[in-house]
Amino acid sequence: MSRIADFPELLTQRVDAETFAADVGAAGLQIIDPLLTNVARRYQAHGFIYDQLVARQPVQTISGQYPTFPKYYWFAQIADNSIEDRVETKEVGFTWSTEHYYAKKYGLKVSISDDERANAAPALRLEQNKTELLGLQQALAREIRLATKLRETGVTGGEIAKENEAAAAKKWSSSESNPEADLRAAALAIYEQIGYNPNTLILPYPVAYNLATVHGTDTFRNQMLYTVNGQEMIRLGEGILPSTIHGMKVVIPRGSQKIVANEPGATASAEEIWGKNAILAYIDPSAGWGTPSLIYGFQFMAPTVARWQRIDPDVEYIREMERVDEKVVAPNAGYVIKECL
Repeated sequence: MSRIADFPELLTQRVDAETFAADVGAAGLQIIDPLLTNVARRYQAHGFIYDQLVARQPVQTISGQYPTFPKYYWFAQIADNSIEDRVETKEVGFTWSTEHYYAKKYGLKVSISDDERANAAPALRLEQNKTELLGLQQALAREIRLATKLRETGVTGGEIAKENEAAAAKKWSSSESNPEADLRAAALAIYEQIGYNPNTLILPYPVAYNLATVHGTDTFRNQMLYTVNGQEMIRLGEGILPSTIHGMKVVIPRGSQKIVANEPGATASAEEIWGKNAILAYIDPSAGWGTPSLIYGFQFMAPTVARWQRIDPDVEYIREMERVDEKVVAPNAGYVIKECL
């Protein structure tokens, strides 16, 4: 069987379809099948950060309640604890309430008919690509759900506390901006409300890149004096920014994009799933009971893949499904710096 290597001119110059047809003739076209080469082109969303942010809490029921406690009882000195002779010790207590979760079902499936399987060229990797598409679509939907919940409250679905959002004083793409002042105000707001320092900083790639490269008196690049741990910022490579800023782990959802157009043939217009905001958050690393971690995933069913065969028509189905509720349980443990770009 002929290969592209049998036509060395294709390896040394770029040609379009018409030029190629003229060069090798119709007979050449008949023996070269693009599906049988070792190269394929497929762009896809990636760089999802869902698993870095959502602590999954297994639950035994589809819906249920979890307790919430007023901050007053855990920060205020409820009573004077000094004890006088023959005076009864004062008693303290607390009130509590409940909030609800509902683990919604999310799932998609793909199918492969017997005829499709029999006629698909091996290089198409039909079953592998369909299965990967299934997993990608599930992950994409999961990421969009999470980003929507952690966006500003003015955006549909945003669940971070309304008072914990503010636009950047000046766009971080401007040499007159002062990102450190924006970050400081946001971090202090979280600390004052929950008593924990934010430990996570979510920066969409365009926001992170501007933060790292814009020059100016008060820009982040100037404040870092061009070095991070002795390494020039301009040579940080793929990292772009240091791994921590003000004690917060820097999380960059690099490549986490979605196409806005609804039709495959429509003009492709990609946008960042996480928008143009910076999000500060306290994420409990141990996911312990009673801690004010920003968001939890109440998971009734972990992502599960199932297969089944149908006869007449002869089709095999592959389905991925999960039941989960990503719930912002501590809305004051997050802060949105809006409109950074």
